[in-house]
Amino acid sequence: MSYVMVLKTGTSPGGYTVDSLEFEYVEAAYNMIPDGGMLRLPPGEATWNSTLNITKSIKIIGAGTGYPDSGDDATIIKYSGSEYPIKIQPSDPGSEPLVEITGITFDGQSGNRYGLYIVNTSEPSGYHNFRIHHNAFKNFGTSVEVAAIRTYGYVYGLADNNYFYNNNLDFNFSGTNYAAWAVWIKDSGVDTLEFSTLGLGGDDFFFAEDNISENVIHRIITSGTGSRWVYRHNSITFSACQQIADMHGDSSNAGVIAAEFYENDHIDSTPIGWLHTFAYRGGTAIIFNNNVVFTSNRAYIHIEEENNDYEPPKACNYLMGDETNGYFNMKIHNGYLWNNLNNGTQRIWIQHRGATGTNFPTDIDPSGCLTPAVDYWSDTKDDSASEQDLFTFTKAASAPEICTVGDVFWNTSTSKLYKCNTTNTWTEIYTPYTYPHPLRGE
Repeated sequence: MSYVMVLKTGTSPGGYTVDSLEFEYVEAAYNMIPDGGMLRLPPGEATWNSTLNITKSIKIIGAGTGYPDSGDDATIIKYSGSEYPIKIQPSDPGSEPLVEITGITFDGQSGNRYGLYIVNTSEPSGYHNFRIHHNAFKNFGTSVEVAAIRTYGYVYGLADNNYFYNNNLDFNFSGTNYAAWAVWIKDSGVDTLEFSTLGLGGDDFFFAEDNISENVIHRIITSGTGSRWVYRHNSITFSACQQIADMHGDSSNAGVIAAEFYENDHIDSTPIGWLHTFAYRGGTAIIFNNNVVFTSNRAYIHIEEENNDYEPPKACNYLMGDETNGYFNMKIHNGYLWNNLNNGTQRIWIQHRGATGTNFPTDIDPSGCLTPAVDYWSDTKDDSASEQDLFTFTKAASAPEICTVGDVFWNTSTSKLYKCNTTNTWTEIYTPYTYPHPLRGE
């Protein structure tokens, strides 16, 4: 029995159109379309309980999400299964097959299930050539780790201009644990006890940009196990969540390698106590030019050395890993945080978090492992008493002629970050990756 009738409307840009949104029809259409083809989904609504496994190059284009207006022209897939409505795992990720998914509303129906799952564990150089854009993701997840979009492995493409609503998490970024750290160390050319910002500002990251997130339940991002990600130019509105992003350090698994979080706008419509914007617990972080509109109390970023680094009998330079991949120091290193504002004027505070889970002691790092201007640099004092700079951090359109070793400078005219590694000599250490992302073709 044939499940599908597809109407061939020509090669790209026409592609193929399936005449039903039911899973069996869409899967059969996908199977018959050649590599590099295009599949257009009709408007309508269908409930799936199976996973469409994408292993080749394809563009899947819905009729639209219906956001911000509702209407009969939207393509809506409600998912009732236990895994994912779509899983992207190219059979040959090294060939960089283009996968594009757009114009679809995915609805998890408030169950403990994921939305999209993107996987590459076989090609350490990364899979970059996918774009998830102009979709809607709603009502995914109830437990701590379940997200609308989940990644696993060396996954470095793009999610842009999507609408996220009422999800437990918008993103869960996961790497290949210690193997991911071995690849990073090899590619960046640094040894296990030495750190730099090499690799940051490149394309070997998952990029999320120009998305809209509303009413997230737990947090926008959770991440760990050797992942790398960039979250930029997004708009967030929430009412109950008190943490926006979490960057895990080494615990029972490897920590995040690196993350960049910048030029995002956050509005808390129903503030509850203090707003914990970002949890920085390991690896390298670049966090700048974020603005939080939060009228109750203050917003803060907490910097915390993950427990495995300092709980007795371990020391601050504790190494984690295995015999196959090697051992790595995953503590916080080369973190740079600047111009993050509360209500456009007040600088977001930096707070250390104690091993007991208390959000505030103020300027005392209970681990004893973190030293400002050595492990991380910020333009905000580490306490709630004042807003004086903890150390020299200059933001200007041209570099000062004189600098002391350890000074940091953000050039506002060129958007480049510099560090004074030798007296009176600035060294460029970071430039943000091209925006908009080249996959957008803009």
